[in-house]
Amino acid sequence: MLDYKNGRERVAEGRVCTSNPSDTVHHMPLGPNASKVCVEVSKIGDAAVWRPKSEIQTIADAVGSIVAWPTDKIMFV
Repeated sequence: MLDYKNGRERVAEGRVCTSNPSDTVHHMPLGPNASKVCVEVSKIGDAAVWRPKSEIQTIADAVGSIVAWPTDKIMFV
């Protein structure tokens, strides 16, 4: 997962669950150009998540959780 603000730094590693725009993350539809990602490893813990919620503000908070992330900011390896 690349930083959604500048896309140059890898902020986390995870697994894409789906890119279906009608699927939801935390009761919000993904919408276009978004993927549902299970965050497994934090690389830059204080990096902001794309769609924060009260319990998940940073990548460190998101480890072990599912977040929405811009599909164009995901590097597939």
